[in-house]
Amino acid sequence: MPNPARYAQAAITTIGEGDNQVDVLLNGDRTHFDAYDLNKLLNSTDDPWMWDLDISSSNPTAKNGVFYFGGGDWVAAVDAASGTVLWDQYLDPGANYGPPAVATITNSETGEDEELVFLTFSNVMGYTYGLCALRALDGSEAWARTDIGSFAQCCVDEDEEVLYAHNMHNGQALEAYDASKGDFLCSAPLDHILNAPPTLGWANYYPPPDPNDPDDTLYPAVFVVTGGVDDEAGVYAFRRDNGNLLWSTTIPSDAWVAPYAVN
Repeated sequence: MPNPARYAQAAITTIGEGDNQVDVLLNGDRTHFDAYDLNKLLNSTDDPWMWDLDISSSNPTAKNGVFYFGGGDWVAAVDAASGTVLWDQYLDPGANYGPPAVATITNSETGEDEELVFLTFSNVMGYTYGLCALRALDGSEAWARTDIGSFAQCCVDEDEEVLYAHNMHNGQALEAYDASKGDFLCSAPLDHILNAPPTLGWANYYPPPDPNDPDDTLYPAVFVVTGGVDDEAGVYAFRRDNGNLLWSTTIPSDAWVAPYAVN
């Protein structure tokens, strides 16, 4: 069986409007990526290929007609319609780990909405490590938190404007930060590294804290899959507001992709 870590997860974004609307699928092996017209790929004999790009990256992220690539000490934004690099940014902290997360966040100073690209950094070869947010418009820095931990995977709750990130420093933890300015909010302990970015959804307590008074309330939750130990991986659901554990279970340790939550 091929090693799934070698291949990037596919990403999809939509360009154009009305009859000119196209869903663009990006697929690759972390060094070379091809873009396809998904409509033609599924429903037509026409050639679906659009463009390709040689670029070293973790799993790309897509939003509003742009693909975002990250890996090592840089990040880049690429136009989904043409494959043109819109901007790229060298990141002085280095050791960018995991795919970028992109969300529209309200600027805490101006009150205006802006699209931000969130990145995690690990402590490799003595580089600074932590979290940062770049403006999707031009790659300029919106905020950065350094020397607060060695971070890996992340995701963003766009509605509540909260960034969830895996901190590998001094043990393992899933931590929550204010996405607009990087302030720490809360954390939840983990038993191992994350295989993939966290996923947002809803869940209730199982088993209920009080068997005589079951709580059927659905809470906003963040789901994570941790790395395999003894051929098993852990799956956890934490409350987004305070980090309390809702439930946990185990699955085979070759679960490499992010969990998908359906209400």
